[in-house]
Amino acid sequence: MFGVSAETQAHGGGNGEGQEIFATAMGRWLNVTELEALLTPESTPLPVSTCKPPSPPPSGTLILYDRSVTRNYKDDGYEWVKKRNSHKVREDHVKLRVGGRFRVAGCYVHCVTNATLHRRAYHLLNPETGTALNPPTSSASAQLQRSANGDAIPGRNQPSLILVHYLDTQIAALHSAKLAAEAPRSSDIASTARRGPGRRRSRSPGPRALQKQKQKAPNSNPQQQQQQHDAMQQLLFRQQKVAAAVAQMQAGSQESTAQEQLHMLQEKLKQEEAALAADVASAAMSVVTQKHPGEPKSDIPESSGKFDDDTLGILWSMVMEEVRQYHSV
Repeated sequence: MFGVSAETQAHGGGNGEGQEIFATAMGRWLNVTELEALLTPESTPLPVSTCKPPSPPPSGTLILYDRSVTRNYKDDGYEWVKKRNSHKVREDHVKLRVGGRFRVAGCYVHCVTNATLHRRAYHLLNPETGTALNPPTSSASAQLQRSANGDAIPGRNQPSLILVHYLDTQIAALHSAKLAAEAPRSSDIASTARRGPGRRRSRSPGPRALQKQKQKAPNSNPQQQQQQHDAMQQLLFRQQKVAAAVAQMQAGSQESTAQEQLHMLQEKLKQEEAALAADVASAAMSVVTQKHPGEPKSDIPESSGKFDDDTLGILWSMVMEEVRQYHSV
């Protein structure tokens, strides 16, 4: 509002009715509806300026002129981009339509020293023909058509109003961001209006909020805490019993396997002992038969396939004795 308020006060304007439009003009270009409200003599909050700006207007400034009275309003102290190979300022002319009908004409110029600074001048159009609604007239004629206090005389032509808007787009973007950060949200304003200033709106927490509360907040009931502790102890005890049973089963299976292997070894040893005893008996019989071919064999025990240690010792001594006698002969 700095440029707007300073400029409008300098030209005799600035009332409460136009403060909202002035604030809007600080942050962006005006739309067709806002331009029509400012260019209509009956509804505009801006005063009509009769002299050119004394100094270059700052960004956001709005000035309303009567082109029939103030023809040098373009002499604002800025250096604007000129046409190629010409001393005249390059002006980009546009015609704004709403619903297919002409509404406002615009003339855009661009600053040479500041690429983000622009000036736009607007005036109303005839919706049917697209020409100026109130074209400017000569200065003398315009003075004759106005009263001493500057109001239009009934029955005469309306003033040829033109609205000039200066805007630095970079400053406007910063201004809009600042207003957006400071202004409260419309939803908060509406909710405050519905519930009243003295009441606060209570919100029920969502599922995620409830889950976070459960994770963060400890259980305040001591009975529930004790129950949870007992359940955990029982679970640990059961886990220990299961682990011990599994270990016992594994040890039992290993022990039974070892016993089976031992039994198999014992059986194999017995078979080998029986085979050895049979071999010894057979060898003894063959030695005796060769030494005494005509004698009976009643004193020689027959092999039954199983001998104890004493029998094996006797047989072995007999075999060795027969072997010595055989060699001595």
